[in-house]
Amino acid sequence: MQDELKSLRQLKALQRYRILQQEKAEINHTRACHISHEARKSLQHEHDSYLKIIQHYTNEFKIGTYLNPTLQQPRLASIMQASQQLDLQRQLFEQKQQECHHALSYLVKSKSKVDVVVNAIQHLELRVAAQHQYQELADIFDAQRRKEVYRDI
Repeated sequence: MQDELKSLRQLKALQRYRILQQEKAEINHTRACHISHEARKSLQHEHDSYLKIIQHYTNEFKIGTYLNPTLQQPRLASIMQASQQLDLQRQLFEQKQQECHHALSYLVKSKSKVDVVVNAIQHLELRVAAQHQYQELADIFDAQRRKEVYRDI
C-alpha cells in the first residue's frame, strides 16, 4: 500500500512536469506558426514585387522601349535580383513552415505523454481505492469476529 501511495505521488509530480512541458510546447507551436504566417506574408509581398517588375518590363516591351540595348543589362539584373529575393523568401517560408510542423509534432507528443501519465494515475488511484475498501472490509470483519468472541466469553 505504501508503495502504491509513493508511486501515486511520483506520478502526480510527473504529471505536473508533463503539463509544464505541454504548455511550453503550445507556446512554441503558437510562436512558430505566427512566424510561419509572417514568412508567408513576406513571401506574398516578394512575389507581388516580382510580378510588378515583370509586368513593368512586359509593358515596356509592348511599347517598344525593350529594344533599347543600353537598358537591357539593368533590366536583366533587376529581374534576376527580384527572382533571387523571391527564392530566398520561399526558402525562408519553407523553413519556418517546417519549424511549425516540428513544433506541432512535439506538442502532440507532449499531449500524449500527459495522457499516459493521467491514465496511469487513474489506474493507480483505482487500485489504491480498492485496497482501502478491502482493508475496511477486513477491519469490519475482524471487529465483528472480536465482538462474537467477547460475547461468547
